[in-house]
Amino acid sequence: MITIRIERSVCFSFIMIATICALCGCKSFNTSWSVYKETKDVRDEIHSRFESRDVDGLYEMFSETERKDKSLHSRIETLLYCWDLLNLDDSNARRSDNSGGKTFIDGEFTQYEDGFTLDNYYDKNGNAYRLAFYITSIDKSHPENVGLRALSIISGNTEIYGTGIKEKRNGSNNDASGRMNKVINDIYQQEQDTVYASSDDSTRIIMMKELLNNIIESDKAQNTEPIILPDSIEETTSNDGYGRHPALQFCFCDGSSFKIIVHNNP
Repeated sequence: MITIRIERSVCFSFIMIATICALCGCKSFNTSWSVYKETKDVRDEIHSRFESRDVDGLYEMFSETERKDKSLHSRIETLLYCWDLLNLDDSNARRSDNSGGKTFIDGEFTQYEDGFTLDNYYDKNGNAYRLAFYITSIDKSHPENVGLRALSIISGNTEIYGTGIKEKRNGSNNDASGRMNKVINDIYQQEQDTVYASSDDSTRIIMMKELLNNIIESDKAQNTEPIILPDSIEETTSNDGYGRHPALQFCFCDGSSFKIIVHNNP
């Protein structure tokens, strides 16, 4: 189990509480403090379930709206598998609680979004990674939206994989997590190959494209629905905060996208 140093946005929370109190009176202070405490409890519970790699427990923390997606459970499992496969150094890991959009009407919050990130993780080349958790804590108009909204693995400014999808696909394989995990494992094994590691970015793009096409061809013989959508493979870029670098992106059968960063930043 990973031990992570927790950092809270105490200063920001105090300023927010004091400002609301000044504008709206004591009731605002109590309401704001109560919401902050309640959302902290939720963040702590999500964090705990993540540390124990409790896929079912994390799934239960997602909102009713998100759980309508039949592929969500598989994507949570795949995201955790991908995170562990990265084998990141967590010696300087920390948790940062974040504040998102809020709506305050007549002395109470009618909408409140927050979340947290687990950051300061590094791979063997010194590239930084973080895992972001996005939460809707209050939504008076749409209570079915309350809960986890998404999880995302991010390197630099680039999302590698997340539970949110760009395009929903009807009839997608709800038991695809094992096949998705195998694809991610094959990508990871390619990255460990000495020829790949010593190649330039353009060669790595070619090698990864060949790998993905081989996976598609092999998958055809065993499954009626491809685990990787053949027409979804495209060259793109990643962003490490200092510049854009070559990357390769594709979509799984459930519509979720995965981005391969071929550029190393030692």
